[in-house]
Amino acid sequence: MAELTLPETPSDVLQIPSRDIPEAISELLHQRRLSPLLANIHEGLRSPDDGHKARCRAALDHLGFAE
Repeated sequence: MAELTLPETPSDVLQIPSRDIPEAISELLHQRRLSPLLANIHEGLRSPDDGHKARCRAALDHLGFAE
């Protein structure tokens, strides 16, 4: 993979190719940025906007976190 741009939003997560998810998670952990990202996604799950909630759920699925 070329330069890895770490995700900050659910939409960013969905832009990561599936093959690059393990490296992204590893780098997020290394930079201590996974927890803030997951907090952002979980906050979005409580949004009144159904589209935003769906993107957040899809982002968690894409990262490999079961419902």
